[in-house]
Amino acid sequence: MTRLPEARSNTSHHRSVPLTPAHDGGSEDRVKLLQKSCSGATTSDVVEKQLGDLSDRTNLVTITAGANDLDLVAVLTVCADPGQAEACGAKLLKTEAVLTTELPGRLAKLLTSVKAAAPKARIAITGYPVPFEDVAECAGLPKSLRDNGVRAVTGLNRVLSVAAASTGVTFVDVAERFAGHGLCSTSPWLVGIEGIQNRTVLHPNRDGQVDGYLPTLKAAIGRVESAWSAVPASPPARFSRPAPPPVPFASAPDQASPVQGDEPK
Repeated sequence: MTRLPEARSNTSHHRSVPLTPAHDGGSEDRVKLLQKSCSGATTSDVVEKQLGDLSDRTNLVTITAGANDLDLVAVLTVCADPGQAEACGAKLLKTEAVLTTELPGRLAKLLTSVKAAAPKARIAITGYPVPFEDVAECAGLPKSLRDNGVRAVTGLNRVLSVAAASTGVTFVDVAERFAGHGLCSTSPWLVGIEGIQNRTVLHPNRDGQVDGYLPTLKAAIGRVESAWSAVPASPPARFSRPAPPPVPFASAPDQASPVQGDEPK
């Protein structure tokens, strides 16, 4: 494998800058890192296109996947426009259906495929930050849209946690670490609506990568070098109990100003 010394933005994959693995300082001379992430990739895309470089020599695999299966960026784009209330409602219902009936199976296939491709690796799948802070007003983002987004991501994190537990994979919950740094906060760690056009909206920005994902990942698995330890035979006890089902989140959007400068797709 080839190490990427600095993770830069990638115009074809629309990755965030910087990427978490490149910031585990001090490990660059002892490990080789390979970045395969791609904005917009679904769980099926990961299985079909991104596992080819894994092998029995791979020690650590980190994954963030699931949100694109729900098409959350399209939901955000449509539901931010008060003129598309009907389309917004339809997208919310479809998202909820995929979350509850299809995504659990897709995630199980993804994680078992990764384990088969990298049988000696420690595998971690990260959750997602709660995207919006609970504030009364947020320019261009109706309250109902924000509430639906929070419910969707909360439900997604529950499904990810259950999938990780059932396959013996480490689930890394980042929601608490990002608390107070969602969109509509004074110091957001996520890319806002300005990222809709280049498909980086809701991705972690530099602060989100360095101060959000990285310390949470290291707390769960240690430094990159620690991945040389054996994979546990069973998932940690704290993930052994099934999580409750996702909270339904379909509702109509508020009538508010549309996102300025971005045309709904």
